[in-house]
Amino acid sequence: MRRTLRWRIAATVSALVLATGMLVVAAPITLAEGPGTMEWTGTIWRDPDCGSEAQQFDVRLFRDTNYGGTTWKFCTASANLCWNPHGSSSSDALLCGAGFDGGTVNDYPSSLKVKAVGGGTSCRVRLYVDPGYEGASLSYWDPVDVPSLVPWPNDALSSLRRVC
Repeated sequence: MRRTLRWRIAATVSALVLATGMLVVAAPITLAEGPGTMEWTGTIWRDPDCGSEAQQFDVRLFRDTNYGGTTWKFCTASANLCWNPHGSSSSDALLCGAGFDGGTVNDYPSSLKVKAVGGGTSCRVRLYVDPGYEGASLSYWDPVDVPSLVPWPNDALSSLRRVC
């Protein structure tokens, strides 16, 4: 009986230590560095290439339908939305790669606005379900407002780029 009680106590303490450790790892340790790092403007997360010669398009992704919630402004491609907004080397990006989207853009956008796509009338912005521009995709020419990302269920995007 005592051996069973000791085992249960040890198992409970171990579970609490592991759970607490997960909470510490998931805490905002975020260090912004690497590809995908965005700037916080006080109202939206902004791609640092916006307004530069590198800008290819102007796309705003919104966390909620009908353009609500957190806003992310993209002006260049992102091969993996796990990297945004804190960068590919951030703790958020590493957790996202392990399946915990947390503080990243990955799988969160539910609506979008395409303001402009550079490169002529044959160019469009393509949004993909998987990182690395893989999987099912939708294309949008400018300008367009999409209050809900149907036919996909909300929260399915993992990469985006301009395609000409």
